[in-house]
Amino acid sequence: MDDILKFDWNNEGELNANLKKWAYNYDLIIMEQDEDLLFHDIEWTKHVLPFVFDKECIKREYIVGNFSDFIRQCFLLRKENEIKQIQSLFIPGLTAFYLETTDKLIGNCIDYFLSCKLIFDTPKQANIEQVKHVGKLLLNGLTNVAKINEPTITVSGNYQITSTSSVICHICIDRKTGNYKYNGYSPCD
Repeated sequence: MDDILKFDWNNEGELNANLKKWAYNYDLIIMEQDEDLLFHDIEWTKHVLPFVFDKECIKREYIVGNFSDFIRQCFLLRKENEIKQIQSLFIPGLTAFYLETTDKLIGNCIDYFLSCKLIFDTPKQANIEQVKHVGKLLLNGLTNVAKINEPTITVSGNYQITSTSSVICHICIDRKTGNYKYNGYSPCD
């Protein structure tokens, strides 16, 4: 039976000790709302991400997967401040570790961040292939869980790409500039 860890978020020592227990024990789980904080808030991510540097950590792949999803959401929602923080706080350490170990899990995470950053920083005039690429990166991330539909042209003449999983999500992409906007559950136009 799985045990659920509870955290005193005001006690950093206890938090770190519990995270260490969790990271090395298959039977320990974290409550969903605690997991959301740990994996989708820069302040708390700093506490859990160091475990990825230990190949003996049994939840290493899970941590990297959640971190990659956090990266996806930051780019999808165009959270520029968080993107800058990820780049300055986490990417250098991950890169140094990758250069030393050539760890594929970490390499894929870094590549994913850099691919999203390229689209974010230097959008290209959109064509069908570029739209598919943006849709796959930002709607699916590294999971490839959702079905990405073929791009369509909106009433305004721009592109829309959607994903279908439990809900349909939309990204609108300006044909001329290549800039994208996540439109959530609402179709573009």
